Amino acid sequence: MADQARREVVLETLKKNFSKLLRSMQEKDAAKRPSVSFETDLINDLSIDSVETLDFLNSIEDEFNVSPDLHIANTKKTVGQIVDYIIELQDEK
Repeated sequence: MADQARREVVLETLKKNFSKLLRSMQEKDAAKRPSVSFETDLINDLSIDSVETLDFLNSIEDEFNVSPDLHIANTKKTVGQIVDYIIELQDEK
């Protein structure tokens, strides 16, 4: 597993992407927006749908200069798993 500091950097970048891409993160009432942590469930907590998933994967590709595999990415259920997957892709370069 990647070191915690590196995971935190990736998490913060993902939070910025989530705020731009996900309807659940654009809720006008900030108190109703889900908080994002490593344990956050992509579907149950963020209500990410199939279109948002594709947009999110494209943003990962652009932001981190990696090419996530759709089938592998779809097996990831939490933000932490996505963070570790991004780091794994970066390390393969």
